[in-house]
Amino acid sequence: MPNKNGFILLKPTSVNVTGSSPTATINANGSVSFTNASNISLNGVFSSDYHNYRVLFSGKWSVNNGSGTWYMRLRSGGVTDATASSYNTQYLYVYSSGISSSRGASSQAGSITFESYNRFTNILDFYAPFIAAPTAYRIYAQESSPVLQDTVGTHNIASSYDGFNVFGGSPSVDMISGRIAVYGFRK
Repeated sequence: MPNKNGFILLKPTSVNVTGSSPTATINANGSVSFTNASNISLNGVFSSDYHNYRVLFSGKWSVNNGSGTWYMRLRSGGVTDATASSYNTQYLYVYSSGISSSRGASSQAGSITFESYNRFTNILDFYAPFIAAPTAYRIYAQESSPVLQDTVGTHNIASSYDGFNVFGGSPSVDMISGRIAVYGFRK
């Protein structure tokens, strides 16, 4: 492993995607480009090489007749999502006419919620997902209009995870196209 400071772009061992004629490509640099996805999973991105990670997730709706909200679950072995109601969050939501906040379990049982409308960018930081201990996370979400959501939380199960699964609130009609890149924080 090169001795460098900062972020190191990581390449997933595999990607799973479902949707309406979906595609997913692992690019040469390790980022993943996808189209028409209702569900996309990146496997083998968390490992013992790094303790903390940053995920850059950007996209645009291909089709949006559903909930307008996307969710994420930690996963292990490329097949098993952490679906128990153990994701506890607090968030601050700033929009053109006000500010709102909330705390508690995710609104979609057993997942992390992040907002995503027509065009969106999410920065997700994960702290110790591969270590068999509770995983902390922070999400910064920016929508096309001047809207910002800042979310913090923990997944309280002491398990090791090597990837994550992203899915729409209405899987049969929520489709997005975009790119995901996962970076390891140098120790």
